[in-house]
Amino acid sequence: MDPQNQNLEDDVKQVMQTLPPVIRTYLTQGRYTAVARNMMTKYGLRIDQGGVLEREIMLLLMGVENPDEFVQALAEEAHLDRETVDGIVQDVNAQIFVPLREEERRGAAPPSAPRAMSAPAPRYIPQPPQPPVSSGEGQTSPTPRSMESDRLLEDHEEPHIEFNKVPPRIPEPRFAPPILQTEPPAPPRPAAIPVTPANPALPRAYSSDPYREPIDENSL
Repeated sequence: MDPQNQNLEDDVKQVMQTLPPVIRTYLTQGRYTAVARNMMTKYGLRIDQGGVLEREIMLLLMGVENPDEFVQALAEEAHLDRETVDGIVQDVNAQIFVPLREEERRGAAPPSAPRAMSAPAPRYIPQPPQPPVSSGEGQTSPTPRSMESDRLLEDHEEPHIEFNKVPPRIPEPRFAPPILQTEPPAPPRPAAIPVTPANPALPRAYSSDPYREPIDENSL
């Protein structure tokens, strides 16, 4: 065996161990060989030109050569013209590298996230919240908390009931208008009865002589 080919095979084995699984499987199955044969038929290549093409595709997949070296080998070793080389480059990209890239992307999808475990339910039974008490102005105010509910009854103690408990006095509003105390109207007074004045006594007639007394008619 040619020492040069032996060294090439050893290098290929070492490089194969460092390749991604997708490319390593592609090379192991020899799928690039079928692509190279189809190109030989498409572009009318000879057997020696097809051998150079198949080798360069393998080295390009392994990363041993870069795209510039691939084009240079086809032009110098296979003696292909520029138009044929450009067509082969496009076919290699469309038939080899694009499918490999899609396959590698599907294989590198992140695994499904682990299912989160729910926390255990509490043993106590939560008390439902009391509905808020609506005020007269359309606003809701918090429900007043009873002061007696905070105290727990001791063992063997019962609540007592108070009778005749005076209800608390409702304070008057701070800015309530003063209440005017109006007195009831007095009953109408009876109309005064007009008093008819008595006829004045007629003055007694005097004689023409005021100093002379009248004559008594009986004495005559």
